Amino acid sequence: MSATASKVLYWQTFTDGLQPGEAPAELGGRYDFVVVGGGVTGLWAAWHIHDREPSASIAVLEADRIGHRASGRNAGMLTSHLGWTYSDVLRRYGEEKAGPLARAGHDNALKVIERIKELGIDCDLHECDLLVVSTHPSFDGRIARDIAAAERLGIRLEPLDRETIQGRIASPVLTRGYAQRGGLVNPAKLTVGLAAWLKDHGVEIHERTPADSIRALAEGCEVVTPRRRLEAGRVILARNAWSVKERPQAPQVQPVTTYGAVTAPLSNRQWSELGWRGGEGVWDKRAMIYSFRPTPDGRILFAGASTRFPLGTRLTTRRLESNPGDVRALRQGFDLIFPQLADLPFEMTWGGLVSTTPDHIPKVGARSGGLIAYAHGDGGHGLAQSHLISATAVDLSLGQQTDRTGLLLTENLDLAYPPEPFRWLGGTAAAESMCRHDTAMQAGRRLDREYWLLELSNRLLEWLRPGRAD
Repeated sequence: MSATASKVLYWQTFTDGLQPGEAPAELGGRYDFVVVGGGVTGLWAAWHIHDREPSASIAVLEADRIGHRASGRNAGMLTSHLGWTYSDVLRRYGEEKAGPLARAGHDNALKVIERIKELGIDCDLHECDLLVVSTHPSFDGRIARDIAAAERLGIRLEPLDRETIQGRIASPVLTRGYAQRGGLVNPAKLTVGLAAWLKDHGVEIHERTPADSIRALAEGCEVVTPRRRLEAGRVILARNAWSVKERPQAPQVQPVTTYGAVTAPLSNRQWSELGWRGGEGVWDKRAMIYSFRPTPDGRILFAGASTRFPLGTRLTTRRLESNPGDVRALRQGFDLIFPQLADLPFEMTWGGLVSTTPDHIPKVGARSGGLIAYAHGDGGHGLAQSHLISATAVDLSLGQQTDRTGLLLTENLDLAYPPEPFRWLGGTAAAESMCRHDTAMQAGRRLDREYWLLELSNRLLEWLRPGRAD
């Protein structure tokens, strides 16, 4: 089945008429807090501020529409992951540091589900298991390592053998996996619903209002928008991939292109043959991850990472938004996992950007004496982790020491990607290397080393780290 790029944003077809309304007629002159970014990280940051200081004046500035970027384009999975894999974080940082991070991520995913219900946000919440799977026996070792690492970190994963996992989803290529509790939502409805809740509770939501410049003053901050200059007691930056435009945080962030697609609706017979009665969200153990889930209207959403990286701050080029070659690669992945649905067409496809960091762990920090705090580096799992990293940014903004501020999220802030064009060259080469490795493993060819180019780049980043002890 051929596939073409359409650029239709599937989830946002459900939010017509649900937007929180146009921006207030006038921006105020001064706010206690200004949050820059109207995705889930910025909206949860505003919620945390309001929850702790209900009388504070808060404005959320969004350059486009609420949830228009990654927050409204993802697969809608509320996952517990805060790093690349459990085994990777354990190997890199050891039990003492990796354990609290893993447990915080697990607790946070369940907390987000309860928060959605508590706030009464209608976002098609489905509480379910989330599955991580192998698509070939070559990947089974990664599953085993993750299960063992998670146990050492205090997280219980439910192992799934081939018979069990294919009893849940009838894909002939699934060989092993594990399950962990989480949930699925319509991400666009979540962001719009959260924004509407905030607006109802006195938080100003200003769409199509970019922050052109931000600087700390002797007391407070100055935020300049196209409409007027604002004064803010504190600023929270929640731009994620767009942090690459914000100095001095730019070297911490690498925007990464991902693509999503939804199929035509499946027939009752096709759903019956697939099984999938639990409606689980799934992603696989290749480095260039495939993820997939059923949708509330009877389709399959299928998504995957691309080897395409923006150069510098060129984040809105047409090739990143919708690229036929990447959509064809996505279709090949779908046909691999669901060969019995090879004639089922993709009806909508789209592209978007997520952000990653040099050690694949989100970064939360503050500068200018806490006047400006930031949180970014979602790595594609930001829908749930945004609740945790935004809370941590608010902790730092308020000068509070909490269990969150002691996590790895606030450490290694001096890790940085190299300047352009070396960032683009290195990222592209590493992604191509991982893609080739995934292809070889899917074909059953065993390789002596995994992702040698990525490991080399990580070693170089560590060696170039400012303040490194010789």
